[in-house]
Amino acid sequence: MSKLNKIDEKKLLETCCQGTKNKFDKLEASGVAIKGDACYVIFDNTTAVAEIALKKHGFGACQMHEPGKYVGVTGIEGFEAISCNPANKKFHVVVESLTYGSKHVPMIATLNKHLQTKPYQILDVPFAGESKGFEGIAVVTPPSDQKQMLFGLCEGNFCEQNDARGKKKGNGRVHVFRKHKGTWMDDHRILPIPPTADFKDYSDIAIRAEHGKKKVSVAITSQEAKSVWIGKIDLTKPSFVGKGKVHRFPKKSFCNVEGVDWVSAKKLVCVSDKAKSDQPNKCKKKEMSIHLMKIK
Repeated sequence: MSKLNKIDEKKLLETCCQGTKNKFDKLEASGVAIKGDACYVIFDNTTAVAEIALKKHGFGACQMHEPGKYVGVTGIEGFEAISCNPANKKFHVVVESLTYGSKHVPMIATLNKHLQTKPYQILDVPFAGESKGFEGIAVVTPPSDQKQMLFGLCEGNFCEQNDARGKKKGNGRVHVFRKHKGTWMDDHRILPIPPTADFKDYSDIAIRAEHGKKKVSVAITSQEAKSVWIGKIDLTKPSFVGKGKVHRFPKKSFCNVEGVDWVSAKKLVCVSDKAKSDQPNKCKKKEMSIHLMKIK
């Protein structure tokens, strides 16, 4: 197991609350996605989206895009995951799980050019409760059929709650969907993450899709393990390829990494949630922050 090298980091409260209409006393980062020279961060506790510069001499410069009127569903307090498809540069956000009839299901929406959501769509994968659903998503267009694919990462092992089975390490799962006539359709395929990712929980997934390539890099983070698993995925099957490798975050204070995306082949951007009240004080050092990491 190797360690990532920290390049830079910023506190989100310090960089993202200047000049906004809404002043936040906390920013519970839950996901991050790259587009151009900026990354876009979403939060559990607000539907605002932070646009943060990634340039070497301007890293951390932030603009908050305030929420507008959200279409298709009410009661959304924040988002759990975000992904930008490099093929068409469109963002997608996910609400982890909402009550729909007698079921708890995740919901997905595309962001328009003003970073406000278009109508939501249900992803027909029932979960046991509203707090356990898709923790991360990756939206890509494979080179084979040009149909968009959505990979939904479950938080618990076997896609289950925090019971004994849900905590049985190394049994992570990813659901696969395909876009058909504007609708996300269940591909009836659940991919087992290689057991090298020996984690109790999973917090985000990022796929570095490259034009024309079938086998591409994938990163999956874990809060409890304070680590990221990096491996390969074949988009044409789809399936994970090989064992991959686990990389630890530089310090034990990285307790709450919730989001990850690829900046380049050897560089990641990550975001951290607010530390929980029952966590040790060291966890507050890296809470509510954005981090740039280099893969050794």
